[in-house]
Amino acid sequence: MVVFSCLPSFPSYCGKRASPLLTPVLNMLASSVQMTILNSVMDKYHEEMSKLSERLLHLMMDSLGIPIDQLPWAWPTVTTTTNLAAHSTCQLNSYLPCPDPNRAMGMAPHTDSSLFTILQGTQPIAGLQVLKDGIGWVPVPQVSGVLVVNIGDLLLVLSNG
Repeated sequence: MVVFSCLPSFPSYCGKRASPLLTPVLNMLASSVQMTILNSVMDKYHEEMSKLSERLLHLMMDSLGIPIDQLPWAWPTVTTTTNLAAHSTCQLNSYLPCPDPNRAMGMAPHTDSSLFTILQGTQPIAGLQVLKDGIGWVPVPQVSGVLVVNIGDLLLVLSNG
């Protein structure tokens, strides 16, 4: 049930629970407002991550001695963040701890096919693991406020890996 402190068009409802007839409409309105706020937050997040991706791409290519203009597939026309955004993906995943890990499927071991992947860990339980030669799968510790950059297959190809 939605509780409003004051509805401008219905002053008699100030401080009272909304009418059951109005509740679905008010819930839809509240949901719409929340989605608008979420969309603007996600747009800003994607914009900032695209800027970071562009900066990392320039640094990585510079370190390999590859001029950025030799990567036409990275930017179809000109090198701008908006073009990079067309080639980036923002994927949100949240994995809750499994009460019976022996029955969990999870992700199969894989490599990322991209240049690189930027991960933001916020879960209290680390799920990302890396395969270390001679040791096996090792969990990557999650540090608050830190982004993890995974090097992908495409960067390994460009660098002769």
